[in-house]
Amino acid sequence: MKTLINIRTVLLATVAGCALPLAAQDAFKVADLPFTISEHVMVLDAQNDRLILFGGFQDGVLSNQVLAYSFADDTWRKLKTLGVAPSPRREAAAAYDSKRNQLIVFGGQSADGYTNDLFALDLDSDGEFWTELGIDALGDRPKPRTQASLVYDQLHDRVILYSGYASPETLHDVWAFNLDEREQNWGKGALPTVNIPGGTSVGNAAIYDPIDQRMLVYRGHTGGLHALSLDDQLVWTTLTDPSTPSARRYPAVAYDPIRHAMILQGGFLGGYSATSETFMLDINNMNWMQLAVEDKSNDRFWHTGAYDVRRDRLVVVGGRDGARVLHPTMAVLQGEVGIPVPLAPINMDIVTGDVVSLAFEPAIGCINYSVELLRYDRESVVDESALIEIQGNTATAVLSLVKPQNTMVELNYMWRVVGYSALGDAGQFSEYAFFIRQVPPAEAVIGPANGTSDDLVTDPSLGTADPSLSGLLVDGTMPAFQTADGEVATVQDESTGLTFLAAPAATPADGQDEAAGCAGSKAADGLALSLLALLGLAAALRIKRKGQRA
Repeated sequence: MKTLINIRTVLLATVAGCALPLAAQDAFKVADLPFTISEHVMVLDAQNDRLILFGGFQDGVLSNQVLAYSFADDTWRKLKTLGVAPSPRREAAAAYDSKRNQLIVFGGQSADGYTNDLFALDLDSDGEFWTELGIDALGDRPKPRTQASLVYDQLHDRVILYSGYASPETLHDVWAFNLDEREQNWGKGALPTVNIPGGTSVGNAAIYDPIDQRMLVYRGHTGGLHALSLDDQLVWTTLTDPSTPSARRYPAVAYDPIRHAMILQGGFLGGYSATSETFMLDINNMNWMQLAVEDKSNDRFWHTGAYDVRRDRLVVVGGRDGARVLHPTMAVLQGEVGIPVPLAPINMDIVTGDVVSLAFEPAIGCINYSVELLRYDRESVVDESALIEIQGNTATAVLSLVKPQNTMVELNYMWRVVGYSALGDAGQFSEYAFFIRQVPPAEAVIGPANGTSDDLVTDPSLGTADPSLSGLLVDGTMPAFQTADGEVATVQDESTGLTFLAAPAATPADGQDEAAGCAGSKAADGLALSLLALLGLAAALRIKRKGQRA
């Protein structure tokens, strides 16, 4: 997607004012539902950009109704499905078959007891159709059960069933149902596995890890994390460490494919106690981190979760609180908007002509970007407009025209980039990157928009230079930017109220044009002074921020 942005560049001093938007560390947004629901199943119908809910207690009644939530228009509706639907039930297991765009539902507890049937709901919009699977298949079937875990194994085109409860027995078996139309069956029975975890565990939470080709299971009773490899040999591995969340049953679970992460939200702690905590497992390094608390729902369990990939956010729906009161709400936690990284041109890159390509590394959670581009000299930043065309992770900038001039000039530019989420939330700006524009003879710069000079002022609140930057400064000092008493010398822009470091005016060498700023043999010296001014300002702002935090 291409975005044309007429950028009016910002002044350098705004580098101190970046703030994160609503992100994974901030609060959930909670919205009312037109119904109450718990002990249901839910999947993300990616093709139709909606959530699909089935069964559970809907408005206090055991149900087999299918509900759909459209992200596009924020509306709920009951679907009039075709075919023979499963009986009303609670605590079934479900998975999303991405190959066929269908909801797979196994088992659960109906009014007649535990079940072990398997159904598929074709999710063609306005043509949803139920089909029972494996009716004519020979061989064994899993025992009837509730509270099982079911995931879709994309590589082998099958669903994997693990565990469950059939009073008074807790089950630990693993089954696979082949979804291929020519051979739909449960195979030759339960699959042989190695190191299967034992002990009581119901109310588990499981996801399919498509990158590592395994099933990750958080076991509700023990709080343990286990992985089942889904290759030729099915082997269990215990991954529990001190950072794993404590035991909680019936949490909502979702797989975040953007960050390759497993997310747990809420859960039942026992008695009349539940939680509203949210945890994320970074599967890349197997570290858990705690996210926002969903504190507007009075805790919840027996709810469901899904990750809205298009908008990069976690959505949880329904459930009950610790007193087992049905929840009439859904909650949304926006994913964190990452920071892009400038790639080229970077520092001291030479650019010729009026067009420059600014490449950057994309950031997690961003679907659109803006680039700020500005030109600077020894004393200030020139407010310059440019036409920026952004395509993917590259911005093409058409630089401003210049007036004829007899000498070669070098112009200093700095730029940064910011990303936006699907909801339009802006992340943090990247660090500034720099490049030099060489303008051949017969061209020179258009003068700064603000050609006036301001009186020299001092700002004692800025303090002195940050010693950690001394390696980047001339002789480790800032003599050109300090007054006699050691204060940082600055100039004040009366029109904006912004403060800049005061750089001394340089005397042009023979043949150097003052309007060029860094022309001829003194170009390197002029650039060094310009960068020194910028580094000094960054140091001062850094000190000021440290003082504010203290």
